[in-house]
Amino acid sequence: MSRTKTKIKVYASTNQLPDIIQAWGQPSFLSPLLDNDMLLELNPADFDGSHFVAGSVDGFSKDGKMYGIPRNTDYAVLYYNKKIFDDNGLKVPTTVSELLDVVKQLRAKDINPVAINGMEGWTLPIMFDYYAQRASGDFTLMDKAFNGEISFTDPGLIQGATDMLAFAEAKGFADGWLTADYGTARNLFGQGQAAMFFMGNWEASLATDENFSEEFRQNVGAISFPASDKGAQSDIAAWYGGGYAISKNTKHADAAIAFMKYFFTPDNWTKKSMAIGRRHASAKVRSILNG
Repeated sequence: MSRTKTKIKVYASTNQLPDIIQAWGQPSFLSPLLDNDMLLELNPADFDGSHFVAGSVDGFSKDGKMYGIPRNTDYAVLYYNKKIFDDNGLKVPTTVSELLDVVKQLRAKDINPVAINGMEGWTLPIMFDYYAQRASGDFTLMDKAFNGEISFTDPGLIQGATDMLAFAEAKGFADGWLTADYGTARNLFGQGQAAMFFMGNWEASLATDENFSEEFRQNVGAISFPASDKGAQSDIAAWYGGGYAISKNTKHADAAIAFMKYFFTPDNWTKKSMAIGRRHASAKVRSILNG
């Protein structure tokens, strides 16, 4: 993911974006492209039949104009190795305090607790959102703080930071996590060198990845982030993930738009992603299945 973003930035810096690019509805990614007028405005009416979930295109829009299409509904997952847990008599954590206890027990046995791609940074704020929500019951605290609606010293943010610090100080992150990229963290978990892996729902494919042993594949488990008194495990950090946009300088705008319309028709992306089970489309699945 980070490599793709870097490549797109390089193409953009030389004004050589491909006709269609992978895009993320995040200000850090999209704003520079929009500020430099590099993306083609799309007509929402062209995609009415795609049944997008309300709000899913907001991150790909600016001033009421749409510049990209969201592909996924993503959420963060805590994967765990069932065999490591069973072999060491560990209970799968259901609360934040239990997670900290599991970390301490794993470290006492010289086992890496949680693999994470700390070098790339983007998963850490998601984990913090979880800690802040579990401390306050509110997933919007960071947004409110950035918008000046509350202080960064809000009790929920402070408690969330305190709890995440306790996790870090207990060496909850796997050794070398600060320099670990996505592949390194994934391989650490896949090779049985870490008991858990904090990543998105798309990594459910770990259970079928033949690059890893059969024993590992048969022992991949997944849970939502552990709960607290104020935040249930059913409260998940979700977002509308990667999608696609079209370069404003494309010489094939009609063909690019036609491809996007074809890709996002319900019979293509939504139904096929459901059949594969690796992604969750950013579409109203129920209305598509009933339609």
